[in-house]
Amino acid sequence: MESTEAARAIYEDTLDGGEHSVSQLANELHQRAEELRQEEIDGACDDVHGEVADVVEHGDEREVAQRLDEAAGDIRSALGEHAPVMKELPGEVAGQAELDSSAMWVDPNSIQSDGDRVIDRQVAQDIGDHEAEHQQQSVEADADTIRVGTQEFDGREIREAAAISVQNRRDFLSAEYQAITNALPMDEADRRLVREGRFRELEQRKNRGQLATAA
Repeated sequence: MESTEAARAIYEDTLDGGEHSVSQLANELHQRAEELRQEEIDGACDDVHGEVADVVEHGDEREVAQRLDEAAGDIRSALGEHAPVMKELPGEVAGQAELDSSAMWVDPNSIQSDGDRVIDRQVAQDIGDHEAEHQQQSVEADADTIRVGTQEFDGREIREAAAISVQNRRDFLSAEYQAITNALPMDEADRRLVREGRFRELEQRKNRGQLATAA
């Protein structure tokens, strides 16, 4: 794990609080990997603090470089299609997207793995897919809220429920998002109604589904 920790520190150093495209970040990680392979350890670690530099200098430089190359590949494969701006976001926000637009941001810290790879590729893919669903959603809707059974949902909750429903994994969601998706599960037909702002029809459809389940 020492090599992974060193690679993770170099990844965080590469971010440096700035904005990157997916390709820029991936290219920079490949470059840092090449610096390690060429034994340019001092140059690769100038901006990485003490104990991390020591791990790289006394560890397996090639293994650290491999982890950085893996991270670059994981970022490209998970987020390349969506092409978000990689930018640190305030609070615990993992991603943002503007409705009915091509604008998307992903926090590069939110896609880090706590395992033996720098990047959790599935989490990154899910965040990208979630935000891409928001991009397809209409800004305008024919109702501000819907009531399903005894519960009422506002526009934000409706749109989030639709975006969460495209994810493969949901274990990393906040407690709020877990509650939203548990209370308002959605399928492709529901998502289409949300995209088109047809909230009244969505309300009718969800309540018919509840009645059918109860019967």
